[in-house]
Amino acid sequence: MKFKKSLIALLMSSAVLSGCSSMSNDEVVTPAALSAEYSEVASQEVQLSQISQLSHIASTTNELFKESYPVYQDYAAHVENSNGIGAAHSSAVAMLETEEECQAYIADLKASNADEYQQYQDFINDEHMVSIYSRIAKVALKAAAQSVLIAKIDTGSLIADSGLGLMDLGREKDVVSQMADQISVMNKTIVALNDEYEANKAANLIK
Repeated sequence: MKFKKSLIALLMSSAVLSGCSSMSNDEVVTPAALSAEYSEVASQEVQLSQISQLSHIASTTNELFKESYPVYQDYAAHVENSNGIGAAHSSAVAMLETEEECQAYIADLKASNADEYQQYQDFINDEHMVSIYSRIAKVALKAAAQSVLIAKIDTGSLIADSGLGLMDLGREKDVVSQMADQISVMNKTIVALNDEYEANKAANLIK
């Protein structure tokens, strides 16, 4: 799932018109920070679109966001409660951009520190993590399909050609901005964590 940066950039190009996107590229990236970011976006009032096609896309994205939210919160809490070497490596791998980077990190850990490598393997195979990975995979696949759909839609043209008044156009830009925030968070969390899982499988770490 390597659609992260390109898709976010595509959505932000529409969202920037309203100046409302709340995500920052300079935030400290940890499971706890991402959990807080998730909560911040989840606390926003859902924006409704008057444009039929955009309304359906935004509604589906919002439903996926709500479905993914408790799963990642569970992961972040599990990492914090575990507070061990294995959990630290899990969160580090999940912060990497691609599956190739994840695999390289795992290979380096195996070569450089057998004890920490074993602790990482124990963490990702514990009963709770197996459950989290299972739930993450289901939501991440849906998010991937939704992201591909969104990538094909010119939201700027949909809004410009809607015939709506100036105030309503502003609200439509808010809809796109919120959708961009939701996609951004899901890519940095559930999609990234699913990439970690796929890298673990490729490294034969999943029992």
